[in-house]
Amino acid sequence: LSGADTQQNLYMISFKNNPAVILVNDAEKINIDFDLKGFNYPDVKGSEATKEMYAFIKDFWQKDSILSDSYYRLDSIGKQGIHDSAYTMQLQQQYTKQLNALDDVIRNFIKKSNNPAAICFVLDKAKGAIAPDELNGMVLDASKRFPAHSGIAIFKSALAQAMQNENANAASALLNKPAPDLTMTDAKG
Repeated sequence: LSGADTQQNLYMISFKNNPAVILVNDAEKINIDFDLKGFNYPDVKGSEATKEMYAFIKDFWQKDSILSDSYYRLDSIGKQGIHDSAYTMQLQQQYTKQLNALDDVIRNFIKKSNNPAAICFVLDKAKGAIAPDELNGMVLDASKRFPAHSGIAIFKSALAQAMQNENANAASALLNKPAPDLTMTDAKG
């Protein structure tokens, strides 16, 4: 395949009934060796951004798999009605650490990468994992580092719109509805 583009972008090459290959056009010549019979991480030569992105994908999915396992164990214990055991608390602490480790993979990549197309890919993964305010800060930082990259600009605009819509919905959630019951202590406690 060949082509020309003025900025880094993500490209996906797909084959009928086989997994797709993702690449970033950060070099003139990129070699990607992969297995058509099953998904293994491809061997990439010539594209540092693609290598970096696949390293992220591998680390992210490994941590996500471990997190999923902990979630299912906690869910199973919860369905059995066991809530206050020391084992449950230990699992919850473990789950929190694993969740933070997964989020840190995202944070560190976005902060350290010099590849705007790869950053766009990771920002998309961050949407479901990172709180909107923190994600907005990451997007603003990325847009300052890469002001001419259209993918980051589009992501920034879409996130700003989504946050504006969310704030508008939250502000009007109780509009024209009866005030909720309040329970609180009086001035004397």
